Amino acid sequence: MMKSNIPNSTDLTCALKVVDLHVDFATAGGVLPAVRGVSFELEQGETLAIVGESGSGKSVTALSIMQLIAKRTGRISSGEIVFDGQDLLKLDEHKLREMRGNAISMIFQEPMSSLNPLMKVGHQVGEVFRRHLKVDRAEAKRLSIEMLRKVGLSAPERRYNEFPHQISGGMRQRVMIAIALACRPQLLIADEPTTALDVTIQGQILDLIQGLKNENEMSVVIITHDLGVVAEIVDYVVVMYAGQVVETGYAREIFEQPRHPYTKALINAVPKLGLRTRTKQRTRLEEIVGTVPNLLALPAGCAFCERCDYAQEICSTLAPSMEVVGARRSVRCHFDLTKKDRHHER
Repeated sequence: MMKSNIPNSTDLTCALKVVDLHVDFATAGGVLPAVRGVSFELEQGETLAIVGESGSGKSVTALSIMQLIAKRTGRISSGEIVFDGQDLLKLDEHKLREMRGNAISMIFQEPMSSLNPLMKVGHQVGEVFRRHLKVDRAEAKRLSIEMLRKVGLSAPERRYNEFPHQISGGMRQRVMIAIALACRPQLLIADEPTTALDVTIQGQILDLIQGLKNENEMSVVIITHDLGVVAEIVDYVVVMYAGQVVETGYAREIFEQPRHPYTKALINAVPKLGLRTRTKQRTRLEEIVGTVPNLLALPAGCAFCERCDYAQEICSTLAPSMEVVGARRSVRCHFDLTKKDRHHER
């Protein structure tokens, strides 16, 4: 059984609110609706995970919060993103630049491509201090070395003068965390922070984020395709599929009783080391057959219908709406998995 990470409800204050967010991209084949009516709330001090396969719209949602959608091809067509009492979609570029890296920070995917290969890592951390704290070079260097030490880099004085290609992938990810947390942001967004790292380093990075979150009293959004990675550290889960939210709930509820077939499939696809059946044979790792549908040619009904083991006739003709089924608990399914009449799988 999962441990409970649920904060005391009397202490919760909304830190981020995303309301009916729509993001489109212009492509050669037409307008691609990458994010379709996404809504969720993050409470103060919570760790929220947005999970789903590649192509589900997770990273686009995260980039929208930071207002980093490429304007040449993409646009936020509608919605609200409320942070610290302000709708970020209504702020001008100057105010957004002051907020990014200061009140809101982001750890990007692939640190090797996110870090500047021509700058020493310490200088890249120092840029944040000079930009937002207005300190001189000497103070920026001191603060940078201290930050590199805080994120667990050995010999931070030496690492300060090294280039990204001279350090390992795990070290580069720690540098990205140092940059993101330099100004003690209120909100941290971590986009696939453990991608391409081995299992041991994954655990270290997640523990580091969680520890710094508690120390700095931050709220955290983690983007991931792997529910197993975040099982023990998140409070709340938002499951996305084909640009939409299909299920939300506290982590304990999601893992113990998923209500959407896609959520159940994601959980079943997580490797369970050492798990055996009564016959003492290792169980076969389950897979989700098929792929995420083409967002330029979405089906008339449920986007998950063609891959769903529970689909019925209505699923192929009528798109389900999001239904509230409990406190901060919702599901987008005609017949959620907790209902007794769902025993006739196709």
